[in-house]
Amino acid sequence: MALNLAPYHAAMRIGQGFNSYTHEILMNDAVVFDTEDPGGDHYQGDTKQVSQIVSYCTRHVDKISEITDAMNVSAALSIKTATAGGGLTGSYVNSDKFKESTINFFVQVTVVNQTIMAEDVRQFNAIDGVWNTGKFMKVYGDCYISGFIEGGELDAIVSVKITDKATESDIKAALEASFGQGRAAGGSVNASVGIDKANAFKNCETTITVNWNGGGDIKPADELWSIESLTKAAAAFPYNVARCPQRTYAILTKYENLLSFQKLSPKPTILDYDVASLYTNDLLDAMMAYKSIWKKIHLDITDYEDKNVTLKTAKIEPRKADVKREISKPKKMEALHFLQELVDTARENAGDSSEQVLELVNLLHSPGSTHTQGSQSSKSFEYPDNVGDPYEPDEFGLEKARKDCRLEMLKIVKEVDEVIANPMLALDPDRDLQYTNPTFFRRLLPTVTKIDKPKLVTASGALAPVPHGRLYFAPRALPDHFKPMYEDALKDEKASKFFMTACAGDGSKHEPDTIINDFPTVTNSHIVKGVSVWTNISNTNSYILAYELHFIGKPSHFCSHDKKAGIPPNSDKSDFTVTDASDRITSVQITAGKFPDFPVKVISSIAFTTANGQSVKLGMDVPPDQSDTLWTDAPAANYSFKGFWGESGSAFDRLGVFYGLDE
Repeated sequence: MALNLAPYHAAMRIGQGFNSYTHEILMNDAVVFDTEDPGGDHYQGDTKQVSQIVSYCTRHVDKISEITDAMNVSAALSIKTATAGGGLTGSYVNSDKFKESTINFFVQVTVVNQTIMAEDVRQFNAIDGVWNTGKFMKVYGDCYISGFIEGGELDAIVSVKITDKATESDIKAALEASFGQGRAAGGSVNASVGIDKANAFKNCETTITVNWNGGGDIKPADELWSIESLTKAAAAFPYNVARCPQRTYAILTKYENLLSFQKLSPKPTILDYDVASLYTNDLLDAMMAYKSIWKKIHLDITDYEDKNVTLKTAKIEPRKADVKREISKPKKMEALHFLQELVDTARENAGDSSEQVLELVNLLHSPGSTHTQGSQSSKSFEYPDNVGDPYEPDEFGLEKARKDCRLEMLKIVKEVDEVIANPMLALDPDRDLQYTNPTFFRRLLPTVTKIDKPKLVTASGALAPVPHGRLYFAPRALPDHFKPMYEDALKDEKASKFFMTACAGDGSKHEPDTIINDFPTVTNSHIVKGVSVWTNISNTNSYILAYELHFIGKPSHFCSHDKKAGIPPNSDKSDFTVTDASDRITSVQITAGKFPDFPVKVISSIAFTTANGQSVKLGMDVPPDQSDTLWTDAPAANYSFKGFWGESGSAFDRLGVFYGLDE
């Protein structure tokens, strides 16, 4: 029989009551030491020489629930907190990046060094007035913590966003070969059509997120996360865990397994949440889909207000004449559940006397009772259904879609609350879906088409060389503390072939510590073929900490906010690669906004667009508070993006763009 586990955190103690569905810690000492045979924790395993149990798993995943299920993370908790993992072990999962990516590859290494079991904690602590009333589930839960697993676990997600669908099979094969999975690893792939793992990921955006418990430092601090470094870290992880283990999971045991619990009379009613796990995983996938839709609507509203996109009413196939939306009828199981609540409430207030219980049930259920009125109003209240009509193609239609999307997420949360109270609802075949399927909802949204902005091109197709006395072209004056940098740039003979835009970010007179200037590093022969960006690890507030420019035939250029050589700690990397060798980055969009950690605006995202229309946004998906966006374009067809200028402190406060003539 498989163990029932929950991710470990520091508040857990042996003997605590626990809800296996919501992963909520309840009463301390729900189960206590058996006074007839006292003792302490029992370590199953030889502490002198570690004999490990190691599981290594790699596979393609299509749903976030597959990851949370593999990590024993509560789907109900993830829904209630609107984050995969509920802010605990699985919180490293970026649901937006997961949804945007074409391929998601999950890597998991679990190592068990030893199991800590308090075998003498087996006496159920029955508190009079609690165990024999309707308060049992709220106080005790459905199980208790009986031990811990000590070892380590490494979880990683490799998300690949592919621009060329023809390369999808090659990238999948390259991932399988890298992690020793599939035919590519078994040697059945013909050598003449061997997998070029080095080039497989060049024309795509790859994001690697890693989370581990135990093992200490599993990778050199100056080494970037890559497919190769992740493979090495996964292979060496059991050895590192043997040196530096920690508690990874709590072992959960049902109260029914206790002899002292079986001796209770009458036995308390314990809800069985095992039947609801599959249903709740479906709810989690729907919740994450709606979260992605909600953020996209926000971006569409901003783009429409800035006149960057056009909207068109979605085309929906007409429904068949005999298909009608049925009005939900009261279900038998829901009525029984409501009656059970009345009985529990009466029992809490009347003790065990059956006459008193029945008297209070009648009182609570009577039409004149204020309790019944409030209870019935909450039970009969239903969120309005989406009628299935396409939304209007304007800002009002998008705003209504945003509100309806939020309403659908509330419906899912409400459904989780219903299942917490009665898990048997998950098995009711007659129960209607309580929310609109996110696939159907997405079809109702207006079709968004990006507006191609015209380039400023001279009659000859090229911008005339800039007079040597001018490099900076922007409506706003250049801040005074940049003038020494600017004057040095004018002395360079290449200045006549470069174009310096305004900067996004802090508009105050604040002067950060570090000047950012890529102009001395690049020349007109530097052609940017790709960009990497590092952002801080956060589900809500992500700002840029470092970037790296990759050039054709020239060394890459790395720049961190603190000018240090290594990548910033606690950061995520995202990449953009120009797929066509003849294509160039001709437009850069920089967004800045306010964050709680900073007194001024900092850079949150950078969007790149090529002359052929390839585009990507690196950094935070949703604009932060008080955000502003700087749109920049190459001044002519044969000019392209060369680098950045600006300044930084704990993040990038200001950032502008250099365009240069391609030679």
